[in-house]
Amino acid sequence: MNNTYKLSAYMLCHDVRVSTYISTTVETEARPTEQEAAVLLSPVAEEVLRRNLGEGCQYELSGISIQ
Repeated sequence: MNNTYKLSAYMLCHDVRVSTYISTTVETEARPTEQEAAVLLSPVAEEVLRRNLGEGCQYELSGISIQ
């Protein structure tokens, strides 16, 4: 049985001066760990970078929330 989780974090990228809150909803069998949540949030972060012409730039996630 899958459970639905809302994952969110604060994203910061110095290269393209992006600082924003990102989130996504996923269905998994078990509650994700903070490390797994960071991996699941990476497509959202990469899309934010693409929109800001920073594809491939390094970014940081902090304050990861799993609800």
